[in-house]
Amino acid sequence: MLAIVGLLASLALPSYSTHIRNSVMREATLSLRGLALLQEQHRLRVGHYRDAEVLLEQRPLPPRVARHYDLQVQLTQSAQSFSLVLEPRLSNPGYESLGLDNTGSKWPRHRWH
Repeated sequence: MLAIVGLLASLALPSYSTHIRNSVMREATLSLRGLALLQEQHRLRVGHYRDAEVLLEQRPLPPRVARHYDLQVQLTQSAQSFSLVLEPRLSNPGYESLGLDNTGSKWPRHRWH
């Protein structure tokens, strides 16, 4: 009986882990959309985009996303364009880098619905 329970648990765990990882990545893409909107609002008011530190002060990453990802904001020298990139932490194998820029380009494409 114990062997059957162990076998079932070993079969279910990878599926559950994949489900959790996909759920976190979905939440991460939603967070990037919100941060991009915040960037655009700031640019309309002030005339330029802002860096990660200022952006995260106003809108921190959700705790589940922050446990798995670090945000990088790449600005051009004049701060007239940006890329938002969520890089997975080294302790989180299987998570993909996610990105969005001011032109609406998203990567990787299959993670954006």
